[in-house]
Amino acid sequence: MRKAFGVKVFVPLFLVSLCSLAVELKAQPVDLHKALDQRLDSFVLENGSISLALQRLAREHHLLIGFESLPATERDVKINVDIKGARVRDALNAIIAKDPRYEWTMSQTAIEIRPRSQTDRLMGVEFNRFRVDRVNRNEAVDAFMNSREVQAVLQNAGIRRREFMSLPGDATDNSPRFSLNLRQTTARAILNEIAIESGSVFWVFSRYGQHNEFVSIKMS
Repeated sequence: MRKAFGVKVFVPLFLVSLCSLAVELKAQPVDLHKALDQRLDSFVLENGSISLALQRLAREHHLLIGFESLPATERDVKINVDIKGARVRDALNAIIAKDPRYEWTMSQTAIEIRPRSQTDRLMGVEFNRFRVDRVNRNEAVDAFMNSREVQAVLQNAGIRRREFMSLPGDATDNSPRFSLNLRQTTARAILNEIAIESGSVFWVFSRYGQHNEFVSIKMS
């Protein structure tokens, strides 16, 4: 009888330990103020896109950046950045200064880059609730794009989803699965949470096509 009692006690304790471990492993947002104040030896980009510059900054310094790009029909700008002995914040300011059509703000979880003059309507969509269960990064983005709220915007504007080629490092074979249950939220906040939970550091929203009729969201 004593042996059976010991087994009954051990199993619940083991399960409690697993639950505690799961909580500890849950993705946590980075302290953006500390991340922006990190010192960097140098940040150099020659004749590159603002998207590439932001993606590199996010990866190299472990902060989440969400980028709403101007429609592809806008004039493309190639930039050169050469920053040494400064902070991450200074590199970010230098990147944005090279293309003043953009501005950056800081939310609770991410650095958000957006056009100064023409924010896309889809990025302003509000949700009463967004929920996904046991999904990877791509499946979560699919759920976002297929949501009633997003589909209403796409259909009213005559826009279709068509993804660009994959960004480097965006394979999802071994990406973590996660669940989200968000209420009274926005499109940007949802994309930020998907990135955090999937271990991503960069997402980009793009409109392209001859008449900007296609939309793409990629994470890396």
